[in-house]
Amino acid sequence: MFKKSLYAAAGAIIIMSLAIAGCSSDEKPKQASVVKQVVGEITDSIINQAVEAQFAGAPIKLKDYTGSRFGDISDVLIVDSVIYAAFDRGLIVYNLVDSSCRAIDAGEKLNAVAMHNDQIFAGGNNLFVFKKGVLETVGHHFEKPINALQSYDGQLMIGTGQGLYSKADNDFKLVREEIPVVAMTADETGLWVGTDGEGLFRMEGDDFKKRYLLRDTTIFDNVNCLDYNRGYVYVGTDDAMYIYDGGSWDTWTTENGLPSNVIHDIDASGWVVYIATDNGVIGMFDNNLYPARSLENKVVNVVQKFEGKVIAGTDSEGLLLKSGAYLRTLVESGVMAEEIQGAPAPEEIQAMEETPAIEETAEIEEANVIDQPDEISDSEANEVVEADDAVEEKAEEIKEVESKPATLTLSGE
Repeated sequence: MFKKSLYAAAGAIIIMSLAIAGCSSDEKPKQASVVKQVVGEITDSIINQAVEAQFAGAPIKLKDYTGSRFGDISDVLIVDSVIYAAFDRGLIVYNLVDSSCRAIDAGEKLNAVAMHNDQIFAGGNNLFVFKKGVLETVGHHFEKPINALQSYDGQLMIGTGQGLYSKADNDFKLVREEIPVVAMTADETGLWVGTDGEGLFRMEGDDFKKRYLLRDTTIFDNVNCLDYNRGYVYVGTDDAMYIYDGGSWDTWTTENGLPSNVIHDIDASGWVVYIATDNGVIGMFDNNLYPARSLENKVVNVVQKFEGKVIAGTDSEGLLLKSGAYLRTLVESGVMAEEIQGAPAPEEIQAMEETPAIEETAEIEEANVIDQPDEISDSEANEVVEADDAVEEKAEEIKEVESKPATLTLSGE
């Protein structure tokens, strides 16, 4: 009965949300209000049961292998419901399907993690590949630590404190020396490269040029993060976030509503762009900002959206998952349990159980409501985004509860 009621309610909510896309422009504000009211009055009463079950377990605790406290998460990659998080002593592998977790000691701080040619690579003082549950070093010595990894044009691009390298098969090539690379992102025709102190570059073929603004040639000297999607380049610095549309740059600061000018990470993979700062996470949609509830006032190093949820890697609070208004600690700073369940190796991940059909419905709903930003007026954008976000989040919460084994706990045993 509980399962049927959850799916029935989710179906009703999604149907109401889908109605927004089919209404005339005059009816959209009214329909958005109705959906929001339905979300508030119907789902909250039943989702409380799901949330209570979902968040009943205790977070897994990890230790730093040198005896100091685990904390600093520097990068996150999510592949087939498995989180790979680079932290100050190695790699965390957290399976979102069964909540199993494993910490792999690299013997050094890892700064970056990326997928290339169906393999997981991680970088610190050395380059590692994750195979069959272990980290194996890849045979090349770098003078300075690896800060960024990016799959680009059939190669693994490796950004270090000494310069930019490329890896094709087992061959390493120095692409550009004496630039401390800290961030990279690829667009349709080239690679954007951010540095610590040397500015912003764009690589296209053999052409490698510095990009800057005439009004202030130093504005991109120190780049923290980069991302690209749908024709826009996003640049995060300690002073602002900059957005490039191919012709001009827009500047976003606290004066525009950002929680801080110090931008640590940007996830532009969806219609809602998530911005991680030293004072919380905020979402941007259609040039409007929406605070990420429960992630305010936190030092967040890296942010990733996954199936309606937000994964946040922090400086001292561990690995967090935001689902709706609820915040769950997946991996907590502190002492590691003596036994931690192992997570599957990459080649085993595809054998996971199928996701319930409700996920496909939520994706259809998202495509119909959000995938038409030009048709949403400023006056109703906030209402529509909140209603859509709530429907998606509630559906994902139901799906997660239904997909977990009844005996599952998160005690880290």
